[in-house]
Amino acid sequence: PLWDELLLYLENIDPQHRPQVVMLQESHWGDRCAQTFNSGRWKVITSPATDNQSAGVVTLLDRGLCSTGQVLHTDPVPGRLLHVRLQRPDWTLDTYNVYQRQIGQGRDTADEVRALRNRVWQALEAVLARAPQRHTVLAAGDFNCPLREGPSHDPSQFLAETSWSNLLPCQRREWNQWDLISSLRNPHSPQLQAFRQAVAADLSEAVDAPTMNALLCSCASQVFPPQVRPQRLTAWQTQPMQVGIKGMWQAYAQWKREARRGRGAILRVWRSYATFRQAQRDFRKAGKQARKQWFSNRLQDLQQAAARKDMRALFAGMRTMAPKKKKSEVQLKNQDGYLQSAEEQIRQLRAHYQQVYKRDPQKPPPTARAQLCIEVTEAEVQQALSSLLAHKATPPHLASTAMWKGCSDLLAPSLTQWAKSLKAVPGLWKDAWLVLIPKKLRIVSPRDLRPIGLTEASGRALSHILQQRLRPYVERYLQQVPQYAYLREKHTG
Repeated sequence: PLWDELLLYLENIDPQHRPQVVMLQESHWGDRCAQTFNSGRWKVITSPATDNQSAGVVTLLDRGLCSTGQVLHTDPVPGRLLHVRLQRPDWTLDTYNVYQRQIGQGRDTADEVRALRNRVWQALEAVLARAPQRHTVLAAGDFNCPLREGPSHDPSQFLAETSWSNLLPCQRREWNQWDLISSLRNPHSPQLQAFRQAVAADLSEAVDAPTMNALLCSCASQVFPPQVRPQRLTAWQTQPMQVGIKGMWQAYAQWKREARRGRGAILRVWRSYATFRQAQRDFRKAGKQARKQWFSNRLQDLQQAAARKDMRALFAGMRTMAPKKKKSEVQLKNQDGYLQSAEEQIRQLRAHYQQVYKRDPQKPPPTARAQLCIEVTEAEVQQALSSLLAHKATPPHLASTAMWKGCSDLLAPSLTQWAKSLKAVPGLWKDAWLVLIPKKLRIVSPRDLRPIGLTEASGRALSHILQQRLRPYVERYLQQVPQYAYLREKHTG
């Protein structure tokens, strides 16, 4: 209820005076809470409590402020110090959310409390020293100690300086991938037929694999436009909660007005206070009821998805009802655990993978022994394209496997002709786009990432043809070799 009350309070503030950065202390959130999640207009970054149940800090950033930037975060002292960096093309903000340990509270000894306080101060001093002078720095929190008075700043001036109206839209997929995959299940689907007709009409303009990928993406965006789905309201965004928060604060304001009249209005003050307390109880009750109604609506959606056998909608609905899953964001730190810029992270990744995949300096680089000559038939190419799995991932800027699969008979002649006329393997077919998958929750170095390569769909189909042709020779060669991995009819079972 307190979380709902806070979000509703922020929502009801005049947009011209609503803060874009909010820092909270004593969240009492443990490590079961997701480290980052979105709630309404806010992007929430948390640092759960570890040394004390009452600790924990939370930073809220306006999602409009983050739409054209990158958000990095680290907690040098979990639950006590949270550093969030918002990098935009023209401006960078460093926020430091601090909750210092209070002296003389809890069961810890004085030495333990003093050690924790020193650890927080040293970590804060270290991260502040690393902040470039061109960055805007915002440090706030509960320091539990007197601070030196410095030059004052008007918060409204800060908000005015850090507000932008011309925000660039986020790049999104230009077609509905799920509708495209669903249409493949029915060869006579009107949408699939319209997509094939659009591809056939402009097929003569595609002269190579890059232009063919661009053609498929363009036709898919016309026939399968992305659906703009209404945002699902959370419990605190429902109408009963909106009405309840207004009534509670109106009762609070009435109570304070009556209290200023003095002792002569003590009965009216008591009545106003009782009204406020009742409104507060009604608000909390409305919050519980809104959550129950939200879960009831989600269960109804799951039943409808199960009735129409829509497994995708069924599992998507189950994920919305399940507890927020901890997700790791790829944010590489330096050796001391501090944040790095995007350029520094790229240099760190390049150095790591050059070391991992470096070539033996004693061996010369391979050279082509003969001119490339790929002899394939249209039937082989069409079979390879139609055998592509529609759900397999491809680079986001290229055509998906579902597009090539749905138009395999139309694209096979052109792809066969290109393959026969090649003098060298084009870069689009031999290159892979690296995707880094986190191995654990807290990513520190490139060793915590599992790299996978996404390849282009048509090159993948031709590689499958070559693999089938080479397989008999490779299997014959490996008959006398004690190898069991990647071979058919050889297993340890």
